[in-house]
Amino acid sequence: KRRMNKLLFESSASAPGKLILFGEHAVVHNQPAIAACLTDLRIKVQVSSREDGKVFFDLPDLIDDPISIAIQDLEVYNNGDGGDEKDGGGSLSSSQILEPNSFLKYLKDIGAPTLDVVKDIKEIIQKSNINLHTQCNKALSADTYESALIPLIYLIHQLIIPYKLKHGGFDIKVQSDNLPLGAGLGSSAAFSVASSAALYRYVLLYHDHDDDINPGPTKKLKQDKLLEVEIQKQPTKEQLDVINTLAFYSETLIHGTPSGIDNTVSTYGGAIKYVKLVNESGEMTSETTMFDNFPKLNVVLTNTFVPRSTKVLVRGVKKFKDDFPSIVDPILDSIGEISRTFCKDVLASKVITDESSRKISRLIQTNHHLLCALGVSHPSLNMISNLTTELYNDLKTSSKLTGAGGGGCAFTFLEEDFDKEGNDREMLMKSRLKVVIDKIESLDFYKNAKEIEQSKSSFRCFTSVVGGDGVLWL
Repeated sequence: KRRMNKLLFESSASAPGKLILFGEHAVVHNQPAIAACLTDLRIKVQVSSREDGKVFFDLPDLIDDPISIAIQDLEVYNNGDGGDEKDGGGSLSSSQILEPNSFLKYLKDIGAPTLDVVKDIKEIIQKSNINLHTQCNKALSADTYESALIPLIYLIHQLIIPYKLKHGGFDIKVQSDNLPLGAGLGSSAAFSVASSAALYRYVLLYHDHDDDINPGPTKKLKQDKLLEVEIQKQPTKEQLDVINTLAFYSETLIHGTPSGIDNTVSTYGGAIKYVKLVNESGEMTSETTMFDNFPKLNVVLTNTFVPRSTKVLVRGVKKFKDDFPSIVDPILDSIGEISRTFCKDVLASKVITDESSRKISRLIQTNHHLLCALGVSHPSLNMISNLTTELYNDLKTSSKLTGAGGGGCAFTFLEEDFDKEGNDREMLMKSRLKVVIDKIESLDFYKNAKEIEQSKSSFRCFTSVVGGDGVLWL
């Protein structure tokens, strides 16, 4: 067992991306969507204490070298809770953070951060003389890196600064573990969830660890709590609620008004049905249903590397709907019915059979064609869909775009071969996955695609279990 003084210096967490199986775009117009976590595609965050009074932000996927900000420069901004600028985020006592229900109540009382918080954090970054335009990865904009720093600084202010941890600073390293960034697979939410979980665990582990102001039974109880967290890989339900709330608040700093579907799936894992509702007062609300025992689905994710703008695509569907409501409304209704059918005919049985596998394939194909009718697909995505349709008789495959469309990613579902048993079925599936990946990655979309970066030579495929563990402490 690792010694306690070693534990005082490190905390890590990882959180999965997400896949929208059915319902993208229709969910904006009050239809249900089905989303599941991508267990094997994750963002990992590691927090390590240091002694020089600085916070080092190490994001190798975005920037070549770590950048640093003095921790005292992070202490002043108005977080919108009505407190003084240096009050550390409200009236919660340092000991109450160990109790997740108290901490969750505090977070809900102060509410999501306001636009003033974004403004204040940007000023902190500017005053730190960080030139993001010269330091960031050439493939990404300085705004992308700033969008990552803003929620991290917010989380530091909520989790680290108020509780007077006796350290001189820390390193935060954020790195993708096979999860493509900006490809519609929930990398932003996975980043927020993993960051929230790692920093939250850091506080739980190291809270008041380096002083002797609580001798006797009180101190022993506190250490018992720390050790309990140390050996705990899966956060408790109450701790997950705290992490999810922190992650959602972080997402509002990046996206303004996120639905909450991405961070919820990344936090709790498994799969969910999400639908926006209008209550009796005319206010927008939402309903989230978690699925128990979500069945294992064999899926290949394909990154087309085609850039797209979610906002532009969503606005395009809205305009199409406004101009031709009698045409677009039935399309959106049909997409919603696909989600409902998946829940009723597939998930209700809790076991995938030959018949339900064929239904999933047909629903995937139909959903893709309906999204094409809305104008949110792309030739690269259609190329993948057409290929797997041609391969269906031999390999039992079907594909659709996932997320906003217009590029980004597609996913391909492979039906199980129920004629085989045990290891034979598993080996056959691995063989079929390899064939599908080879055929997709050999597609020559970029040969005549002048608008795409010429360095791209092929699509890139990933495999992942769909539905499974959400955020984990490492």
